[in-house]
Amino acid sequence: MASITAKNSVTSNFSVSFSIPSGTSGQIKAEVDSRTVAEGGTNANTSFKPGDNVSWLLFKNSDVTIIDIISSEGSNISAGSLEYSVDEMLTLGGAFDTNLSYPFYSDFTAEWIGSGGIKATITPPAVGSSLITLSSLSAMFAKYGAIGIIHVTYKAKADNYILKHSALPYPKYDIIVYIAGEVPAWK
Repeated sequence: MASITAKNSVTSNFSVSFSIPSGTSGQIKAEVDSRTVAEGGTNANTSFKPGDNVSWLLFKNSDVTIIDIISSEGSNISAGSLEYSVDEMLTLGGAFDTNLSYPFYSDFTAEWIGSGGIKATITPPAVGSSLITLSSLSAMFAKYGAIGIIHVTYKAKADNYILKHSALPYPKYDIIVYIAGEVPAWK
């Protein structure tokens, strides 16, 4: 049997996002930790060679219980939890509420961008939720909802995992990580 030697690094990343009916708050999101070490990241890089350990982050709303984490190869080892800084723009097109990309944990700030005459109060989400609500809309937007862009910064809480595996006998391959969770029954 011929020996296969990897000469180039391979890259991998994933993001898993699930949505549920309006009025509920369950959310699971997972991704490779792509922050630099200087930013608090846990991977030295985001290009991986066969057999490298990969640090990944699991975000979930407070009402989600993780029931299983399965990968197509190797195992996932818990490495504690961490705070993750988020800086994002939220676009509103006739909305009375919107969702952050990650469940909120702390340090929320919000600023309307532009000068479209929007006058609304932004209510930050509860800890463990991602829903932002708008109230006291000016007369111009009270009927149809806000139209505009909100710049938000906040911290999300993530559970950190390490995907450990032995190198497979291929120069390039993927590993799938599947996360199953549950939320209380919807009413």
